[in-house]
Amino acid sequence: MKKIFSILILFLILASCKPKAPETGKAATAGTAAVPSSSSCSEKLEFPGAMEKVLPGPGETPVQGDQLMRRLPSEPGTLNPITATDIYAQDMIDYLIMDSLLYMDLTTGDLQPMLAESYEISPDKLVFTFHLRKDVKWHDGKPFSADDVIYSFERIMDPKVDAAPLRVYYIDCVEHKKLDDYTVQFRWKQPYFKAVESLGQFFIVPKHILDDGTDFNKHPYGRNPVGTG
Repeated sequence: MKKIFSILILFLILASCKPKAPETGKAATAGTAAVPSSSSCSEKLEFPGAMEKVLPGPGETPVQGDQLMRRLPSEPGTLNPITATDIYAQDMIDYLIMDSLLYMDLTTGDLQPMLAESYEISPDKLVFTFHLRKDVKWHDGKPFSADDVIYSFERIMDPKVDAAPLRVYYIDCVEHKKLDDYTVQFRWKQPYFKAVESLGQFFIVPKHILDDGTDFNKHPYGRNPVGTG
């Protein structure tokens, strides 16, 4: 899923690389067509010191309160990763706020550990067991655990939750359970080539914030997200 969003963003960037219109008053030479002298993407943009200000230097510690500001072309409808459907929300959620059990290395296409430190697949390709990291905390300081993973998956599968675009990936998942505080397991009824990718890349939300009786689709969390990213 992350790979799809990255491709869409790349497409939008390439689509914006339109040739400049020729300057007014400059006519084409007889027998030739006017050709734009340059493209808007050929210009070199200079931001002296910009990258040096984003990350601390070698041996330096990030200062508490540092900020990185980004502009979005459109206002996201929600920042709840389970109900969000627009590309701008996904961009914010994916890169700045939330984490999943695994992430895809776009240079190799391999799935790498994120909130899960490891995973196992049964010989019949039907059972997937994820072992979670024990050193992760939510932005509010609460510990991350298997309860958050199970809660997030159950919200995706809840027909009352606006998550139909996600739910379709898990229609063959017949069982999900918490084995202990840092181990979760999923069982498929038949082999599915995207099972590991689908299970490893849905975003995990904090149960201790969202499980308060409020309508999940309208929860204030959608405008005040708390993540692990």
